[in-house]
Amino acid sequence: MIDIVNKEIKSFLSLIDGMDENVLSTINEKYSTTISDDLKNGHLTSNVCMVAASILNLNPKDLAKELEEKLKKLNKFQEIKVAGPGFINISLNRKDFISILDEINNNKEKFGESKLGNGNKIQIEFVSANPTGPLHVGHGRGAAYGDALARILTKTGSIVEKEYYINDAGRQIDILTASVITKLLQKNLGNFSPQNTYKGKYIEEIGELSGASKNHPLMCFALMIILFSLAGIPPLAGFFAKFYIFMSVIESGMFVLAIIGLVTTVVSAFYYIRIIKIMYFDDPKKPFENFKDAGIQGSLILSCILLISFFLYPSILNNIISNISIF
Repeated sequence: MIDIVNKEIKSFLSLIDGMDENVLSTINEKYSTTISDDLKNGHLTSNVCMVAASILNLNPKDLAKELEEKLKKLNKFQEIKVAGPGFINISLNRKDFISILDEINNNKEKFGESKLGNGNKIQIEFVSANPTGPLHVGHGRGAAYGDALARILTKTGSIVEKEYYINDAGRQIDILTASVITKLLQKNLGNFSPQNTYKGKYIEEIGELSGASKNHPLMCFALMIILFSLAGIPPLAGFFAKFYIFMSVIESGMFVLAIIGLVTTVVSAFYYIRIIKIMYFDDPKKPFENFKDAGIQGSLILSCILLISFFLYPSILNNIISNISIF
């Protein structure tokens, strides 16, 4: 119906005294006929009379009344009204809506297709739920809205690529890790919690690892190996990494930095080992969530094998270090 209204508007504009092709083209570019925000103002509304009047130095209300009379004579619309400084508000007949349904039924999947997008490439990224927090109804809304928008743009001639980012790395994951560790050790820290850590109820649930080894021996064994490595316990890869770093610092004569590094290593080792103690020696307080993801289990096993392999085959680490070039 908007196309029909615009066709009649262009016919009306072409009959105005003093109108030429350049002026008509300018008016067509600037005015708009849109669906009304409020049904009290009809179904469609157009600002064409105000745009044309400003360019032609005419009274917009007088121009609007002339357009109103022209549209009424067509008998295509239920009601035509002039509003405000020169808006044209149009109410459609019921049969106009029924005709759209007939058009939808006739065209089926092809209904609404156009070349409006002109082959432009558009990338839509939606949902992208961070693993640092639980899913909520907003993510569901985003999924439906994003997918629908992508389908509409595809049907109107655009080349659309849909993306869903899994933000499982970087600063957010670092904060999540720190939040969980802080929660585990909160009693020893006098309930201290850094301002920028996550504090939701789900952090408490994730952080509740008490006695988890009884239900998840594989997961806890893998975490134990990783935490021992982070603590710098031999013969794991973390020990050798810290050893080479400290040797380089000492050989460079930076003894103060070496002492600071040693102190922080000992302090952090205490907290890493405490998590292991909680998993293996504390009584279970709440059943830890069960998971059967082969990918997660495989990643944990692979991480443990790599950490242990540096002890069994230290030449691997030596070769990597010797091939590192510092520019």
